[in-house]
Amino acid sequence: MEKTFKIKEKISFQEWRTRFIVLTIIFSFCIVICRSFYLQVITGDKLSKKGKLGYSRTVLQSKFRGNIFDRNMFPLATSVPVDSIGIDPTNTNINTFQIAKIEKYLGVNLNKLRKNLITKKRKFLYIKRHLSSAQLKFIMNMDISGLAIIKEQKRYYPLGEISAQIIGINDLDGKGIEGSELMYDNLLRGNQEVHHFIKDNAGKTISSFKINSKNNVEDVQQTIDKRVQTIAYDALKSSVIKNKAKEGSVVVIDANSGDLLAVANYPSFNPNNRSTYRHDSIRNKAFTDLFEPGSTMKPFFAAYAIDKGIATSHDIYRIGDKIKISGSYINENEKIKNFNHLTLKQVIQKSSQIGAVRIRNSLYDKHGVWNFLTKLGFGKDSGLKFPGERIGKLKDYETWTQSDIASQSFGYGLSTNLLQLTRSYSIFSSKGDLIQVKLSNKDKKDNVVNLIKISTANEMTKILASVVSYAGSAPGAKVDGYDVAGKTGTVRIAENGGYNSQKHRGTFVGFAPIKDPKLLVGVSINRPEGANYYAGKIAAPVFSEVVSEIFRYLQVPTKIRDSIETF
Repeated sequence: MEKTFKIKEKISFQEWRTRFIVLTIIFSFCIVICRSFYLQVITGDKLSKKGKLGYSRTVLQSKFRGNIFDRNMFPLATSVPVDSIGIDPTNTNINTFQIAKIEKYLGVNLNKLRKNLITKKRKFLYIKRHLSSAQLKFIMNMDISGLAIIKEQKRYYPLGEISAQIIGINDLDGKGIEGSELMYDNLLRGNQEVHHFIKDNAGKTISSFKINSKNNVEDVQQTIDKRVQTIAYDALKSSVIKNKAKEGSVVVIDANSGDLLAVANYPSFNPNNRSTYRHDSIRNKAFTDLFEPGSTMKPFFAAYAIDKGIATSHDIYRIGDKIKISGSYINENEKIKNFNHLTLKQVIQKSSQIGAVRIRNSLYDKHGVWNFLTKLGFGKDSGLKFPGERIGKLKDYETWTQSDIASQSFGYGLSTNLLQLTRSYSIFSSKGDLIQVKLSNKDKKDNVVNLIKISTANEMTKILASVVSYAGSAPGAKVDGYDVAGKTGTVRIAENGGYNSQKHRGTFVGFAPIKDPKLLVGVSINRPEGANYYAGKIAAPVFSEVVSEIFRYLQVPTKIRDSIETF
């Protein structure tokens, strides 16, 4: 079979060049199509917005912030007009000598301005915000070009340090960052005005227009009473200084409505002077700081025992100098360790440790006790939704050991804050009902929850009234002309896995008058120095002073006057 061979024709250089050019054109055309698709479809919106930035600007300008008033419409926070001053580093005649002079007079650092005078990267820098009229005049008299005066607003707090933590503060741009200013920020700020600017290639504005948004800035009226707030703060400050304590807090609640009338903390700060701001003093410690409540827990277990028919106020409990629980001894208070027996009423009155353990040990229903404490608010927030409020700790009842139960009886092994603890005492002042606290009429108010019988609340009120007697642990809480009730709690501070015997917290929670409670007051003093660290010595007297002054202000009738009017 004969094979045939096909001879390939040799392609000329001219044909190779033609083919290469055609393929190059086709390939380039494909690249152009793909690039166009990427720019117009995939990143079109992004590039369009970026292009507009070269000639268009949108600026959000805040309206005047709403006011915060107390219950009587006294301003607690208001806004005042103020000037800020800036400069265009790309168009100014300012020199280094003038910069140094401004730095010294205003107490500012202008290194960014020095840098931008060289780099010309930024067209605007603030020199100082919120100047006084004298400061503004000083700069304007220096004959510097490129300056810009910006009309802004500055927050002013008439009560200063007295209400600093409960009212809170704003940042320089008028946004709430602490306290009520943050809690009600959306209401106080409202919507912002939208300003559109069109600029030419040189950066000069050639047209502008404003979109007027709905004026929905709102004022907030709080339940705080300026006079009550001042009374609480002054009494607290005096006690903290007198007892050389680290800090203290006071909470005053309207016993009927749940309105917060005062929340005071000391040390405090001046919200009108930013140089006084310290993180530790800005916190509203009555809401944010947790502590073990100590003997202020004893009335709750006694109330549970009475309400469930487990005990009566006349039941007798064996006392002594100590009791052994799970291999460890619990010592009795020095003043009553020689007593052999005490009634339930006397256990609360004299704040017996061993008596409290025996009452607590008689409550066998772990779930029932846990449910009662949870409904009281332990291990939960107060419902107020105040920024930074911390939730106390309450272990699950299934993990409770005998040692846990004994510790609970005198307020160790669980934690709370002063607001939560003070609110929980409303079951005694409000005939068994747990009230809902509120800070303004805009706060959500939940339904009142009944936790104990009226008869139990009445019996516990009598017991708590005996605490505020010369036979009880808090005679210092007495208020001339009024019958009051309450309970002390003194604890050692937990530290390094144990309890420091040299560091204490004293707390007193009470209400008055007994016949028709008007006020529910909690006082807590942390780490006083000296031998008088007991709550009856450091916290109870603050309660007495606060209640006495508020009743004088509110003109609450005394026992004698009330009796005369009744007669």
